[in-house]
Amino acid sequence: MRTVGSLCEGRDNNFNLLRFVAASVVLVSHCWPLTTRSNEAEPLYRLIGVTMGTAAVGVFFAISGFLIAASWTRTQHPIAFASARFFRIFPGLAVMLVLCAFVWGPAVSVLPPGAYFSQIATWTYVPSNLMLVYGQPGLPGVLGNVPMRELINGSLWTLTYEVACYAVLLALGVAGMLRRERFVTTFVGLLAIGVVLSLAAGDSTKGFAAKAVMLGTPFLAGMCAWIWRDRIPLHGPLIALVLVAGFFGMQAHLPGAAFLTWVALSWATLYLALVPAGRIRAFNKIGDWSFGIYIYAFPVQQTIVSVFPGIGVAALFAAAMPVTLILGCLSWQLIESRALDHYRSSRSMGLSTRRTPLSR
Repeated sequence: MRTVGSLCEGRDNNFNLLRFVAASVVLVSHCWPLTTRSNEAEPLYRLIGVTMGTAAVGVFFAISGFLIAASWTRTQHPIAFASARFFRIFPGLAVMLVLCAFVWGPAVSVLPPGAYFSQIATWTYVPSNLMLVYGQPGLPGVLGNVPMRELINGSLWTLTYEVACYAVLLALGVAGMLRRERFVTTFVGLLAIGVVLSLAAGDSTKGFAAKAVMLGTPFLAGMCAWIWRDRIPLHGPLIALVLVAGFFGMQAHLPGAAFLTWVALSWATLYLALVPAGRIRAFNKIGDWSFGIYIYAFPVQQTIVSVFPGIGVAALFAAAMPVTLILGCLSWQLIESRALDHYRSSRSMGLSTRRTPLSR
C-alpha cells in the first residue's frame, strides 16, 4: 500500500494547487457574512455548523504542519527555521497592510485626507497587525456602510495561530521532541493539551481555546503525517470512509466527531497533494499565489460591498475573484517570491563560507 513517505520526496506535488483552492474557498465562504452578516445560509455551515472557509483554513494548517515539520527535520537550525517562516509571511503581509492603511484607506474613507492622516489609528494599523497579537480591525472612517464595517480584513486572525504553531514546533524541535523515537510522548502531551482546551472551550466555537483546538488539530495531524510518514497509508476509499463518518458524526453532534473530521480532512489533503499526478502537476509552474489571495480577498470584497450595497453572494464572488487573483499574482511575483529568493541567496552565501547544521 502507498504511504506518505513513498510519495513525498521532491517538489513535484499538488500542495500549491490545494493552497490555491483553499484560499479561493475562503473567499467564497466570506461572501455570505459580508453580504448578510451571518453564516446561517452558508451550505456547509447549515449541515455541520462549520463554514467552508473554516474547513479550507484546516486544509492550510494540515499542509503547514506537514511541510513545516519536514522543514525542521531537514534544517534543525533554529535561526534558519525562523528566518524561512519570517520571509514567507511578513514581507507580503507588510506590503498588504501598508497598501490598506496608506493607499486604499484614504481612498475609501469618509474623512478628508487631512483628517484621516491625523488619526492615531491610521498610523497604528500596520504595526498593530504585524505583531499578530492584538490586531487593529479598522481604519478611520473606512467601510461605514457595510454589514461587517468593523473589519477591514477578517482573514488575518488565523495568522496568529499559524505563527503560534510554528513556535510550538520550533520549541519541540530544539528540545529534540520531534525525533521519531520520542514523538509518541510529544503526541500524547499535545493531545492532552487539546483535551484540556476542548473542555475549557465547551460548546463554543469562539475564543482562544476553541480556535486553538480547531486549528491546532489539523496542524498536529500534518506533523504526525511527516514524522510517521512511512507508516501513514494513502488509501482513497479508507480516507473517504473516515471523512464521511466524521461528517455524519458532526451532523449528529457526537462526541469526538469534530476531531475525527479534522484528522480525516488532513489525511484527505495529503492524499490529494501526493497521489494525483500527470498534467495537474503543471499548476506548480505559476507559483504559490495562495497567501496573496488569502490576505487580499477580504478587503477587496469589503470594497465591492461598500460600492454596491445589497450585492448578492454570487455577484460578490464574480466581482471579487478576478481582482483578488490579480493581487495574489502580483504579491507572489513582486514581493513573496523575491523575499524567499533573498532568503535562499543569503542562506547559500552563509553556507559557502562556513559549515552549519544546514549543510548536513
